[in-house]
Amino acid sequence: FPRFLSNYDPMVGRCEIITGRVIGEPEFVHGGVIRLDLTMKTQLYADGMWNEGTPFYGAQVLEMMEEAVAYVDGYSDPEDYKDRETGKHFHNFNLKMEIPQLVQLNKALENFLTPDGEFAPVYDTFKQYRDEGIIGGVNYFYPPLNESKPSLLWATGHGMIGAGKGEKQIQLRLQFMGQTHHVHLDPLGITLFAQGREMLSDIGY
Repeated sequence: FPRFLSNYDPMVGRCEIITGRVIGEPEFVHGGVIRLDLTMKTQLYADGMWNEGTPFYGAQVLEMMEEAVAYVDGYSDPEDYKDRETGKHFHNFNLKMEIPQLVQLNKALENFLTPDGEFAPVYDTFKQYRDEGIIGGVNYFYPPLNESKPSLLWATGHGMIGAGKGEKQIQLRLQFMGQTHHVHLDPLGITLFAQGREMLSDIGY
């Protein structure tokens, strides 16, 4: 069956890996690794961002990917096994070395951070409720920014004019995403963070 990749395939890959290791079926482990590898190598924009553009889903994918990577870390196949789909044999396997796109995705997500360390509520990303210990079900936290600087995710369609340090940071964000899953009818969304808070918001989720 073909693999129709989505933002939940990192979880599917993790389940394949766990199941394969529990029942001793290396084909399942390899299948999970193939799914994770394909997800990272085909589902990111050229600037490193997750292909739905939204930082919430990008962080969700990153978290699930890193969980899956941990379950296959150090795995070795039986001595005589070679995967029938790829011909590979795993010994003391390190998946993180195989997919540098994890670092690229993390760097892309950093472009969406507001001075308080939250994700800008753009492209179907809602308020993150840091005091509840989670970000909409995603356990990703970044430290508050010391300084705001201009940034551009050109393939995603997100630009930020940033300036200032500490409590005097200002961020003006422009969302100009084209055809993707979480675009809004307004082709140019504008958000503003200044004076320590969000002052002009995107329409949200």
